[in-house]
Amino acid sequence: IESYTSGQLKKSGMPSPVGLSTLSEATGLAFDKSHNLWATVGHLEVVRFTVTQLKDLKHEPSPTPGVIITSTSTFGNLGGCNFDHQGNLWVLDEDKGSIDELSKAQLDAGTGDVTPAIVITSSDLVGPSFVAFDGAGNAWVESYDNDKIAEFSASQLTSGVASRPRSCCPTTAAAASPARERSRSTRRATFGSPTLTRTRSWSLRRVN
Repeated sequence: IESYTSGQLKKSGMPSPVGLSTLSEATGLAFDKSHNLWATVGHLEVVRFTVTQLKDLKHEPSPTPGVIITSTSTFGNLGGCNFDHQGNLWVLDEDKGSIDELSKAQLDAGTGDVTPAIVITSSDLVGPSFVAFDGAGNAWVESYDNDKIAEFSASQLTSGVASRPRSCCPTTAAAASPARERSRSTRRATFGSPTLTRTRSWSLRRVN
């Protein structure tokens, strides 16, 4: 994971990262309103690093996440994640084809094995990879395996009932190139199967 200053991002080029961190099998990153960093890692966990830990990487290059959230009954193969305007964290599950809500209360409760507050599945979510929220609180989800962007309205998210998105549009031509057509199992194998027993290893470091 590389970090760049706001000044570096204001112009094109190839600047050296101000910070460089390594995080095993991270598939999604999102900052909460308090500037803590949350990540989906190892396909089965959601972890949090505090803003203090991020600022102190020079002195403590390998901090342990303060919060580790799992869901043995629900999580299958986690992808991207993002916060809505209420501070709830939504994580995408590529295997289930779902968008799952970890409520702010669940996040504030800290480490534990939880059942997501809301789980929304849809046949239009095939390998969902990225999610973003607009100003009205609607969620826009990009699905890698069917090249679609699906919109779920704020009311659909609140009710937890959405067999079909409010709108859905293709992102590429129907005939995807061979390089584009990678199955979820292939991408998961690239990062390691979540069914394997892994030794948890955290390593974050800052390069000045």
